[in-house]
Order: sequence, then C-alpha cells, then structure tokens
Amino acid sequence: PFFGCLEHIRTLRIDSPSLFFSGSLIMNPASRQIIFEAPLDPSAAEAVAASAHDSDLYCELYSSEGFFVERPCRSIADMHYGYLKKYPETDTLEKIVGSEQILKLVVISTSQEESVRLSALAARFPELCCVISTGPCHPDVKFLNITSKEGSRENAFRIMTKHFSASPEEIASF
Repeated sequence: PFFGCLEHIRTLRIDSPSLFFSGSLIMNPASRQIIFEAPLDPSAAEAVAASAHDSDLYCELYSSEGFFVERPCRSIADMHYGYLKKYPETDTLEKIVGSEQILKLVVISTSQEESVRLSALAARFPELCCVISTGPCHPDVKFLNITSKEGSRENAFRIMTKHFSASPEEIASF
C-alpha cells in the first residue's frame, strides 16, 4: 500500500506516477496527484468482508491512507507491522465501509485448512479481481488480494504505458 511505501519513496526520491494497491491506485507520490483510482463498490467490499468473517478468515480493508479490520489478530497485525510500520484500525464493518473508500481487501490464511476456505471465498466473487499469493518472508501464509476488475495490475500497467507513451518494455516494475 501507498502508506507502507513512504519510506522507500522518500529514500529513492520517486516523483513519477506509481502503482499501488494491486493496481487500484496510480498516483504521483510526490504531488499526490491521482492518475487512476478504482475503488471497490461499497456493497462488494462489505459482501467480501462479511463472507470472510463467516468463513472465519482474517480480512483487512485498505483505503489510500490506512487499513482496517473488524476482528483483530495480533500475530498477523505484528507480521504486517514489520513492513507497513502501521497497525490496522479496528471498527465495525458497516462503519469502515461507510466511512472509507476501499481500494483493496486482503484475506489471509495461515494454515492449510484456512487456505481451502480462502480459495472457496475467491471463487464466490468472479466479478472481482481475486489473486492468491504468498510473500517471501512468510511462505506459509497466503494472501487473497481483492480489487475491482478495473483495479487489476494488468489494467494499471496498460494505463501506465499509455500515460508515459511507452512500450511495456520501457516500464520498470518491482
């Protein structure tokens, strides 16, 4: 997320449009000018988060400035703090979705049993962009990243190439 990258943005002096939240936000981090934004429909965000809750899976909801949970989990919050340098805010699902523009949801599994439920959850929302991944620091943890279809990395990459009038080979991605 954008807020988790601020230290790197300052260190590297990045001042050109950059992609955040799996493609849901493209903005210039120096000027904060938004080039593209594709938030989740509030009803879709609420439906996914409620389904995660019903499946007994940990779910985070991300806005451009922070992230939120309905049910905190200290071990996952501590893991995320290691690279986000921020803990999630806790509130009711209705208040989170009602007061924040949600760009991305992340549902997390930490066991094989949870991973089965994670895959089933992803299959319930074909109208959204659902991608399951792992991280290098925690290969046993699976992350289901959920954005709107317009908020995909592929779409954001197309927007970036058009914005820069560049071919895909001329764009750096990391």
